[in-house]
Amino acid sequence: MKRKLIYLDVNFPSAAESYQNWEARIADELKAYTIEIKEAEKLGLENVAEQLRKNFEAEKQYIIDRYGPIEE
Repeated sequence: MKRKLIYLDVNFPSAAESYQNWEARIADELKAYTIEIKEAEKLGLENVAEQLRKNFEAEKQYIIDRYGPIEE
């Protein structure tokens, strides 16, 4: 039996395009960190959850500093 391959055209942005939109990048990071923080809290690891919050804030600041708006 032969299988037919089906390709979906989902039009995801390239990595280069993703890095140019700093606000969307921060939103993506927030989604990822939120999942990790909730898992840590569910396991009773509040110290890990707090470190993840700090890591997100540092990541957010890095993105803003490196890719954020240009102030004139």
